[in-house]
Amino acid sequence: MKINPLVLLSLFFICNSLYAKDIDVEIKSQSCFVKGDSLMVSVKCIVNTHDFTSDESLTIIPVIKENRQEKELAPVLLNGKKRHRIYERNRVLNKRKGIEGENYFLVRELSGEYPCEVIYNTSVASENWMRMPELFLKVNRLASSGEIVQETIGLKESGRSPEVKRVAVTNDVTLSTKVSEVSGLKASYISPESDATDVRNQKELNFNLEEARVVAEMNPQMLSLRELYMVALSYKNEPGKFYQIIETSVKIYPAHPVANLNAAAAAIEQGNWQAAGEYLRMAPHETLAYKNCKGVYELMTGNLYEGIRLLKAAKAEGSEEAGMNLAVFFENNKRH
Repeated sequence: MKINPLVLLSLFFICNSLYAKDIDVEIKSQSCFVKGDSLMVSVKCIVNTHDFTSDESLTIIPVIKENRQEKELAPVLLNGKKRHRIYERNRVLNKRKGIEGENYFLVRELSGEYPCEVIYNTSVASENWMRMPELFLKVNRLASSGEIVQETIGLKESGRSPEVKRVAVTNDVTLSTKVSEVSGLKASYISPESDATDVRNQKELNFNLEEARVVAEMNPQMLSLRELYMVALSYKNEPGKFYQIIETSVKIYPAHPVANLNAAAAAIEQGNWQAAGEYLRMAPHETLAYKNCKGVYELMTGNLYEGIRLLKAAKAEGSEEAGMNLAVFFENNKRH
């Protein structure tokens, strides 16, 4: 009995998994949207390997498509044990020769004994054609025989369209006719909760603070959002470094509400109300930290009524920062 290939293909997309020679890439979450002048892409997937041999490799390439336009993003390279040794040897040799290799988002040794979680978060400059972009994955498997198996998977859940949204930058803020003094106001931050990446890192890598600081400089994508925040806190007495880590965090985790809230707080403290407004749109609105930050943001943009209302509400719910901000604001704006 022959099975129609089109039927198999449709089942493949419904299941939202890629099967090629006993390897499947299971998509757990994805998002693709334009924010300001940047395209934000986030994909979380599990690579399940069964008969993946030591001298094989798997390349996953996120692709942005719209109409006839497309753009490939930095690929992920997953190597078997022998293939990874070859990769590392060639990388060292090329470095000595001054030859630049391919710019991978992530390179990891892949074992056939357990699934591999891949978390892909990045942002690139948006282009004019990127209005309602769709996200795909090109998956290339290099077999030990030298044969290359290629597959493409569209990122969408069964019965749903790909998650695509556009966040526009607005400059329609109406300033008060009287300029208020908003210096010295304090934003609020939230410590991210542990997630799957954090649990994995604690089990397999167990970074101490000094090690995490080194990794944050070399390859921050390896760290969980919680680890990045702990690194940022270690630079509390170095504001420039603190803000840099916070901003790096939201670039790596662009769709994470807490990352956006902390980025908004950093923008507020640096006086960048435009960036603060963008990040606040994706922050968790139900938190006291959000109410305090939003209140300060409204004061910064001249909306005194809403700013004071939010700060007073946050203060009544127990926000110490909101209480201090109200006191500082009214003290700064006294007319002597």
